[in-house]
Amino acid sequence: MEAAEMNPKREKFLLIASCGLVVLLSVAGIVSAVLTGLIWDLDGLTLLLSCLTIGGLFSLFLFFLVRSAGWLPGRKSSGSSCSSGDSGGPSTEK
Repeated sequence: MEAAEMNPKREKFLLIASCGLVVLLSVAGIVSAVLTGLIWDLDGLTLLLSCLTIGGLFSLFLFFLVRSAGWLPGRKSSGSSCSSGDSGGPSTEK
């Protein structure tokens, strides 16, 4: 039996879903530390720092994944940059 190849769109969707899940769990960890009052203890501060670090890194990766999937507007492709001769500045024509 040969291994089944994964569709690139499905693979990207699974990456986005798993990163989103990790970010949500990090936010849930922060919220639970605040609600239980653990935030004022050394354990709570360590939990807060861990959740912020993991959530921040995964949300950054999630942002780049979503932008590369085309769900967010990104930079224009190099072929269409300034092809009309407009510099983007204010017009001087009257």
